[in-house]
Amino acid sequence: MNLRKKIFFIVNFLKTRNVIKEYCKEIISYMHLGCNNDKQLEHILLWASENVEFYKNRNLNKLTDFPVVNKSIIKENEALFISKKYNKADLHKTRTSGSEGIPFVAYQDEGKKLRNLADTIVFSEMAGYEIGTKLYYLRAWTDFNRKTKLTSFFQNFVLVDSVKLSDENIKNFLNKLEKDKKRKSILAYASSLVAICKCITKKNIRVSSKIDAIISGSEYLPEDVKQTLKVLFKTNVVSRYSNCENGMLAQQTIDGDDFIINTASYHIEILDVNTDEPVRDGEMGRIVVTDLYNRAMPFIRYDTGDIGVKRGNVLEKVFGRNVDFLTATSGELISPYAVVNFMQGCSDIKQFQLVQEGKSIYVMKLVYNGDEKYPNENNILTALKEFFGDDAQICIEYVDEIPNLSSGKYRYVVNKSKA
Repeated sequence: MNLRKKIFFIVNFLKTRNVIKEYCKEIISYMHLGCNNDKQLEHILLWASENVEFYKNRNLNKLTDFPVVNKSIIKENEALFISKKYNKADLHKTRTSGSEGIPFVAYQDEGKKLRNLADTIVFSEMAGYEIGTKLYYLRAWTDFNRKTKLTSFFQNFVLVDSVKLSDENIKNFLNKLEKDKKRKSILAYASSLVAICKCITKKNIRVSSKIDAIISGSEYLPEDVKQTLKVLFKTNVVSRYSNCENGMLAQQTIDGDDFIINTASYHIEILDVNTDEPVRDGEMGRIVVTDLYNRAMPFIRYDTGDIGVKRGNVLEKVFGRNVDFLTATSGELISPYAVVNFMQGCSDIKQFQLVQEGKSIYVMKLVYNGDEKYPNENNILTALKEFFGDDAQICIEYVDEIPNLSSGKYRYVVNKSKA
């Protein structure tokens, strides 16, 4: 065990009486058993119905009696969702960036905060990253989320701003990795990893730095990029499914593409896109989460806004936000990753973004490094017609840059027709 990890566990043992260690054992046990934490589900439902105003006097006896809620409902009724058993000023706050809408704050009690910490330890080490070893953390760092120098030192984090990942900035980042001879891992948005991968292959950059693990989060990581990164860095590459308001929901194994659900800490349902009825195993639907450990602000049947496919206690697919799904002219739902996977094959395209302006109107924005017009433009138009229909009105627009969101995330598709 490395020194920082020893210090980490000693400090937290003294502060929490070994709660984190016991949580870790429990989480690992559920991972091996592959079963649901039904006992804790009963506890959180009973707690919410007795101690949270929003759920009181509703005759709620089982999970399906509880209403499906979302970010807007919770934000508009915040006081009703926070248990009166807690002093709001003492609670831990987690924030979404607000880059895709109104900022959202979730409140967590100390037990939930410790549970999230245990989840992070277990799932990070499943990916090959050992807590306490150096972690290069790529994201948009703001006044809300930036760690202090002291915190970064003790956690052994290197904060890398991913808002502007130019080829020059990527080269500087890779040089820093090369010079760092200590154990290290990378945690980044998928779009940052895509940019890094493209830069390495385009510039024929030789990669020899030793990396323990690469963990991708928040966005979809194209399969070809994942495999290329594995070869380039000779390491594990896994995608993680998590959010700010809840925590570590699921993660891929180092040798597979399925996301193993964190059943020890969450109960996940997949509901129909248009109703609150459950879909069958293997069918696509809305990802709805019940957080088993947040008593201060219980998230019961919380619609994450994401779409996925679940079979047993595994998420076979995590497609991302429902609002980013596109529609063909026939009305059929089209996954954004149909477009993403095709466009990843257009190696000369630096950036792209498909915007659905209306029911049958689509604009493909391209940042192209070569001539003014991409020579294979017709291939793109043909592919998009196959996705959306022969009657789709598609135009290609050349732009100098497609900026990231303020959070550092990058949207490959935007469906304005759903706005």
